[in-house]
Amino acid sequence: MSLFFNNEQYLLFLLLLTLDIFNMKVGIFGGTFNPVHNGHLIMLDKFISQMNIDQCYVVPAAISPFKTNFSVFQATDYDRLFMLKLAIKNINNNVEVLDYEIIKGGVSYTIDTIEFLKNIHPEDDFYLLIGADQAIAFDKWKRWEEILSNSNICIVRRPDIDNTYLEQNIKLIFGSYLNKIHFIDAPIINITATQIREKLKNKDSISGLVPKQVEEYIAENKLYIS
Repeated sequence: MSLFFNNEQYLLFLLLLTLDIFNMKVGIFGGTFNPVHNGHLIMLDKFISQMNIDQCYVVPAAISPFKTNFSVFQATDYDRLFMLKLAIKNINNNVEVLDYEIIKGGVSYTIDTIEFLKNIHPEDDFYLLIGADQAIAFDKWKRWEEILSNSNICIVRRPDIDNTYLEQNIKLIFGSYLNKIHFIDAPIINITATQIREKLKNKDSISGLVPKQVEEYIAENKLYIS
């Protein structure tokens, strides 16, 4: 008998363990993060709080299958990783930058990352954060049905998006997997990495668009200026 439970409570505790009631919710937030910006951090915060994520991995891609234009990669893989670590430095300790896709190299596919993380979290539940534009093209992802079989899909829903159009397309694409679809409500975020790179190229200020530490790192290392 436990010092903290009576016999009945202890048996119930063991039963709950057997039923996997205490599985962790593991979040995955992938992208090129070229560079990471405040919009990413807002989405990350909404994702963790609205889905009650226990452990979240932020995963920079080596090469996104949908962004193969190497000319925009004016920061090294190390730079992108380091800026991400700076950006999440002051976030609660359940967020971690995962360098699996960078180390693996080549084109990064979400299903490979999920399979890698399942070795670390074999009994836990996965939640994948994606944007609305990614959701309506999800059936173009590599082994997308396996992703659905192994994870929940969390779609960022913004006030400036036609949600009727979004939901109609989601019903067509996800079909019998609709029970694994969740919506994350986020404010309008008028920040893009493309916009930030363009501002840096034109020597304009990016203050307020990226975390202060990231802004300083970009300036010190003269990133995105050519």
